[in-house]
Amino acid sequence: MGESSLAALQKAAKFVPPDAAEEGEYTLVLSKLLEKKDKNAEDMIIAICKIEGRPDAKDIFVNLSLPSVDGSGDYDDLRSEIIQKFAHTFGIDDITVLATDPSAVIGNTGKVHLTTEEYEGATVNRVKTWL
Repeated sequence: MGESSLAALQKAAKFVPPDAAEEGEYTLVLSKLLEKKDKNAEDMIIAICKIEGRPDAKDIFVNLSLPSVDGSGDYDDLRSEIIQKFAHTFGIDDITVLATDPSAVIGNTGKVHLTTEEYEGATVNRVKTWL
């Protein structure tokens, strides 16, 4: 094993995972948007947000499942409603920018009420209410 591998493993051994924030109202900062496929091979966008003023807190992951183009999806209305709430909260007037120019909205902020839940043995935050 080389010195760089050893240094990387030493760094990993010292890593302390950040904590989830307590339940409450926070301002989130949109830091990254990723296009992915969900477990059913359907298109989705994952929005990764940071809690403003809380560098010690875990990132917040918001899964935005996209409605089907032809309107045949079982949850198209709900998916559209969630995307519209997300866009409104983050001050995004044209939601198509999420696909055409995602970098244009990085840094946008929005207020939410976060809750906590368990996910794969760890406590994480989820958006309870878009404010």
